Amino acid sequence: PFGIAAAVERNDEIVREISVFNSGEDVEHFNMSFVDPQENQLVGPRRDELGDEIAQFETGIEGWMGLAWDGELMWGVTENVLRAYDINEEQFVEIINLDQQYIGMSYDGDSFWLGQLGDGDQASISNIDREGFLLDNLGVEGFIVTGVACEGDDIWYYSLDFEGGQMLLNKMTQEGEEIVEYDIGNIIQDMFVGLAWVPNHLDGNLWIMGISDGRILQVDVNEDEIIEVQEVNVGQQETFGFEHDGENLWYSSNDDVWRVIDDGYNEEPDWISIEPREGELEANAEVLIEITFSPGDLENGIYELTC
Repeated sequence: PFGIAAAVERNDEIVREISVFNSGEDVEHFNMSFVDPQENQLVGPRRDELGDEIAQFETGIEGWMGLAWDGELMWGVTENVLRAYDINEEQFVEIINLDQQYIGMSYDGDSFWLGQLGDGDQASISNIDREGFLLDNLGVEGFIVTGVACEGDDIWYYSLDFEGGQMLLNKMTQEGEEIVEYDIGNIIQDMFVGLAWVPNHLDGNLWIMGISDGRILQVDVNEDEIIEVQEVNVGQQETFGFEHDGENLWYSSNDDVWRVIDDGYNEEPDWISIEPREGELEANAEVLIEITFSPGDLENGIYELTC
C-alpha cells in the first residue's frame, strides 16, 4: 500500500498487516526501517526532559576547547592535541598532536573543522584530516571563532566581531563561500557560544550553547529569521566543547568531565513497531508484515512517519 492509518485510543493498541510480494525470479532481502519524515510532518512530541543528565565521563584532562562525534568515537581538542574517546571502553584510543591551538570543532564524516586561536586580526577555521594534517585554512568573518558545526558539505560557525559589536552566526561552503549570516545578539546573552547540528531535528536543527552561562538553545534556521524552539540552562561554565551524538547532547566544562544530557527527543518512535523488520523472500513468495500502533500516553493528535 501507499500508506496505512489507524485511529487508536490512548493506552490502547491496534495491529495492521501489509503484504510484501516478490514477483521476481531471485531471492530478495527485505528490510523495514524508519527514515526521516518529510518536512512539516509530525513525528510525535518531545516527551523526554531536555537537560536531564544521562552520563558523565571523567577524562582526567581539563581545558577542553571542543567536541566532535565521528559516529563511533567522541573527539575532544585541548590545547594543541586531538584525542578520541571510546565511550564503551571509557578511555582514549587515539591521540593526534597539532601545531596550533583551536577552539570549537566539528566532524564532516571525513575530516575535522576547528576554529583557530589566532592573533586576533581575523578569525579563521582550519580543516584537518584524521592524521592531523592541515588540509585548508579559511579566513572568516569576525575576530574569534568559538563554535563550529557541519551540515553536510556546509559549515556553520559562530564568531565575535569586537569592533562592530556583532555576534555572528554564519553558514558557508567548505570552500569558504558565504551562504547566510545572522547577528544573534538578540537571542543569546553570552559573547561566546558552541554549536551543534542535528539532521533529524526537523523543527530546529541547530543547537547553541553559551560558554559562560550554560544556556542551551535550539533554533530553526531554515527561514529568513532565527526561530527559538526550546531551551534549558545546565548551570555550567567554560563549556567550550558542545556536540550531539545522534541521540543526546554532550558538553565539557571547567573540569575534566564530559557530560551527556537528554535533548528532549525520543530518537526512535515508541508508538509504532514492525515485525518482522527484515528477512529473505523467495521468488513468487509473500510475507505479511505486522505494524503495531501503541500510543501509550501520547497527546491526542495526528502522527505521521515514513517507513
